[in-house]
Amino acid sequence: MNKILETFDIRNFLDRLTPKKGKNRYICPVCEGSLTVDIKTGKYQCWGEPDNKQHLKDIREAVNPLEDALKQAGIDNGRINYQQITPT
Repeated sequence: MNKILETFDIRNFLDRLTPKKGKNRYICPVCEGSLTVDIKTGKYQCWGEPDNKQHLKDIREAVNPLEDALKQAGIDNGRINYQQITPT
């Protein structure tokens, strides 16, 4: 499951974020603070809680809940659905 979490790329979910004024700025889906996304690297930072690593995990969960991430990886109800997995 760690591999699934490691592959999270917020750039794939920008359409789920509310834009703010300024380049690559969004409203944080957790605290409504200012969230910035580096479009080149995919790194993201909420300036409402800049030193809180758990906050970044909470943002990931708000943008792409674990249940959805597992389904995207072909895992549903704890069982692997090999028909949904596409080889890389």
